Amino acid sequence: NPVNGVLVTGLDICQSFPDEPAPLVIRDQCVHAIDDYFASNGRVALVEGVSGVGKTVLMTQVARHYENNCICLFVNGANKWTYHIDVCLYDLYNQIHWAIEGTEYKDDRGVNEASIAQIMLKLRNQARKDNRDYIFVLDGLDQIPSDQATNTRAKLWELLRWEYHNFKFVISTGNKTPIRVQDIDAGLDYKPFPVYPFSREECRQYLADLSLDYHLVDGVSRACRFMPRLLSRAAKRLRLDTCDANSIRGLIDK
Repeated sequence: NPVNGVLVTGLDICQSFPDEPAPLVIRDQCVHAIDDYFASNGRVALVEGVSGVGKTVLMTQVARHYENNCICLFVNGANKWTYHIDVCLYDLYNQIHWAIEGTEYKDDRGVNEASIAQIMLKLRNQARKDNRDYIFVLDGLDQIPSDQATNTRAKLWELLRWEYHNFKFVISTGNKTPIRVQDIDAGLDYKPFPVYPFSREECRQYLADLSLDYHLVDGVSRACRFMPRLLSRAAKRLRLDTCDANSIRGLIDK
């Protein structure tokens, strides 16, 4: 929908959508694999990977792929306000309100479970009318501390209306406290989509602006175990220090 002549999507309305890194390495293969799965009537895509492998960045890419029919929620286990149930419900409600009405939700009465249930039904009815699916992208829910998980994660599982066949879900999960689809609904169809460390070519793309030779890029990549988060830290240091080849080799050795 245009606002003051500027095209605005639901992702612009999402209050929890994270800043995307620069440079951005596009991981189309996984995004297209999820798209193919949904095209064959899949319901839940589980994006699996260890911490630091780039799940959140991939989830933003999935959201952008479906930006015209996407409802998303990004939480950070280190920030309790991002996973407070009232904050999560308002973020979801506001995006759905935008998808249906083309405007943000401005009612001072806030959002409760009943209003979420009502607007979910409205969205399902619109999806049927328009013959389209809505993709819910849910990132970071596995990071919610265990003492808070019951209040937030369990409540979201209860309210998201898994039985609506026009609703499809992309959920990220890690290895410490993995999300089990069977615990949400034993009858849900799901498929895991593992996220792997960067390939050598992806590392070269990520470090391209540093103008390093092939051997230095390979050395930095191996030192960081090809992990995006570690590469991000190394690249930030290299950009700040304007390191020469010898100091980069020293950093790799360290």
